[in-house]
Amino acid sequence: AEAILAAMARLPRPLMLQCTSGNRSGAALLLWLAKSTGRSVETAALLAQDMELKFYKCTSCGPVWEWLLQQVGQISAAAIPQERNKFVVEQLFDNQGSSTFTYLLACSDTEEAVLIDPVLGMEERDLTLLTERGLKLKYIVNTHCHADHVTSGGLIE
Repeated sequence: AEAILAAMARLPRPLMLQCTSGNRSGAALLLWLAKSTGRSVETAALLAQDMELKFYKCTSCGPVWEWLLQQVGQISAAAIPQERNKFVVEQLFDNQGSSTFTYLLACSDTEEAVLIDPVLGMEERDLTLLTERGLKLKYIVNTHCHADHVTSGGLIE
């Protein structure tokens, strides 16, 4: 777990996490979000459910979910902020061709945002949403390597 977190901290941005099923990359992202913000196991579970991460409900995905809960559970109570940041979670759907989802995660306290799997041709929608919400885009994350996501991330950057 520490090696994953260290790699995510030192790698250049935008950072693309990729695996065949999306399970390991989703787990790495959720682990990083939980650890970097001092979230509890319960909050991580809610976020996994809200983001519809595959490994959260999958019975044949192996021990990914159990491992993640164990890692998040090792956060000390002292590391959890007393006043928690409020998260913004938006699921965006491209109904103009690709029929894919993009996710916007943000902290309303810091006004920093992460855009997950942006879609080519939807840059204006994504940038407008960030502007309307008063958010600063800090990271773009592609969970899998499809040309429409990688290309869009480069255009937004």
